[in-house]
Amino acid sequence: MRIAINVAAFYVGWFAAVWAAAKNLPVEATLASVAVVLIHMLMSENRRHDWAVIVLAALTGIIVETIMVRSGLAVYQAAGPADGFAPAWLVAMWMAFATLFNVSLNWMKHRLWLAVLFAAIGGPVSYYFGMKMGGMTMAEPLWATLSLIAVMWGIAFPLLLIYARGGIAPAPQN
Repeated sequence: MRIAINVAAFYVGWFAAVWAAAKNLPVEATLASVAVVLIHMLMSENRRHDWAVIVLAALTGIIVETIMVRSGLAVYQAAGPADGFAPAWLVAMWMAFATLFNVSLNWMKHRLWLAVLFAAIGGPVSYYFGMKMGGMTMAEPLWATLSLIAVMWGIAFPLLLIYARGGIAPAPQN
């Protein structure tokens, strides 16, 4: 049941955040993802570790999304509080994404090759649908922008999973 709630909360939060961003409601978009994080923390079995993973994901999101903004690869409908930086709602979405690592994506922590593949496909697909919903526009040619997103996510996601599992050495299997 915990896995189902984890996945459902994330996807409801994702859609709500992108919808609100597309309507230029940055506060509401941010709150949608923050709600996902709060639901997760209420159910967390290890709050200290989960907060550490969520904070690292937020920092990663700030870096990745600021690169997207400054390079002109993406223009977000609900812009950030400071020009040239990642919008708060998108950083909060990275935080919500991190709630999956120790629950529904826990099985992927020791399959990093699969994490790279998952991220290289899922990252661009997520951005594409976010664009189609009106939350952002992406630079042309679209295939090149999506390819760069695949590379960034193919690096960022496995590194976040390594941190979530406790480091480089594989954790003992139960």
